[in-house]
Amino acid sequence: IASRFDIHAGFWFGAVISLLALVLAVVVVPSSKGRPAHRLDVLGAALLAAGLAALLLGVSEAEQWGWTSLRLAGTTMASLVLLALWVGHELRVEHPLVALHLLRSRAVLTANLTGLLGGVGMYLLLSLMTRFVQTPRSAGYGFGSSIVVAGLVLLPFSVSSVIGSRLGQVIAGRFGVDLVLPFGCGIFLIAWTVFLLERSVLWEVLVVMALAGLGVGCTFAAMPGLVMRAVPVSETGSAISVNQ
Repeated sequence: IASRFDIHAGFWFGAVISLLALVLAVVVVPSSKGRPAHRLDVLGAALLAAGLAALLLGVSEAEQWGWTSLRLAGTTMASLVLLALWVGHELRVEHPLVALHLLRSRAVLTANLTGLLGGVGMYLLLSLMTRFVQTPRSAGYGFGSSIVVAGLVLLPFSVSSVIGSRLGQVIAGRFGVDLVLPFGCGIFLIAWTVFLLERSVLWEVLVVMALAGLGVGCTFAAMPGLVMRAVPVSETGSAISVNQ
């Protein structure tokens, strides 16, 4: 895709795959018929979408706009106002999009903070590795590899994350679910440590990615279970969506 088309083609390809996944979900996921139906919180959804969009726009464009620019300040202020309005609305409406009071639960809070920190670490690693292997050797580091090789470097991460999710189930069954999160985070920390110490040849980077995938798969597989144990059955969708 990158060699035959431009950079935007990759995003369109991802959009098509996402649409296909959505269609398959509609076909495969069981119907919710028979459950009590509530009116969709359209205003809550609109406020949340607008607030997050403004926040993400500011974060992604801050370097180009300038960290002291009025445009960034305005976008950030708009985001804070919209999200504050959303919180107030969700606390008042009878059937909110997100039951915010559930987020105060210790288990839910632990899962959400772990998801936030783990997500930052994971996406930093993924973006760092693809840039690292493509950086020319003349820079003093990197391998000068192609986009294809950079993509293949992500493959051990994907495979190991699936294995990690299964490993998390084994650990939870034998030692308890409370050990799954620290175990997964520990493996992920080991992966970063290996990269810090050994990254001179490509196979070492592949090992790092395999270890990272193992830790991430284990950690992220445990979080939905923690959330679902701590909230009413009727609110699992809302609570897990916030976690994601």
